Amino acid sequence: MNEDTDSEKQEPPLIWETRGAVAIIRLNRPRAMNSFDMDLMREHRERLEAFEADDELRVLIYTGTGRAFSTGIDIKKAPDFLYLEPKVRTSYWVTPNSLKISKPTIAAINGYAFGGGFELALGCDIRIAAATAKMGLPEVKLGALPGGGGTQWLPRLIGLGDAMLMMLTGDPVSADEALRLRLVQKVVA
Repeated sequence: MNEDTDSEKQEPPLIWETRGAVAIIRLNRPRAMNSFDMDLMREHRERLEAFEADDELRVLIYTGTGRAFSTGIDIKKAPDFLYLEPKVRTSYWVTPNSLKISKPTIAAINGYAFGGGFELALGCDIRIAAATAKMGLPEVKLGALPGGGGTQWLPRLIGLGDAMLMMLTGDPVSADEALRLRLVQKVVA
């Protein structure tokens, strides 16, 4: 049985909008918690590179459709992705930080941000979370390590001790705890 519904197949996995000088990437796989399959990874990279090249666009905002920002890699559609060699993995998985995007990027974390979805948010310049958001790096609970930059960015943002606690336990944090840790700059209702 295919997990995708007919309506989700018809919807684009990524919605690209521009409003004046603002670009918005809305991850749009709500039934899969906006997780990334290979098609979404390719389209995301193309849009991120196009944003950087467009002199009319000044800022990029990420958000998700439904109750998740993103839960990272869709392990049902890309089960071996977590175990690929890092050089191979980074040819697919990109964040604003990894591509050295020169313009400001904002993660509007509207819900769950786990694994690569959390790393995508960490790769942005500013993170604003909904009060109901939860975030973390649960890969360790699957016997894998975060591979999208989280092990590098998290300690720089919150310090080694708190970062190690998150990375080694895989336990999520609430939006309020993320604000206390300085993972996010603001929590909104």
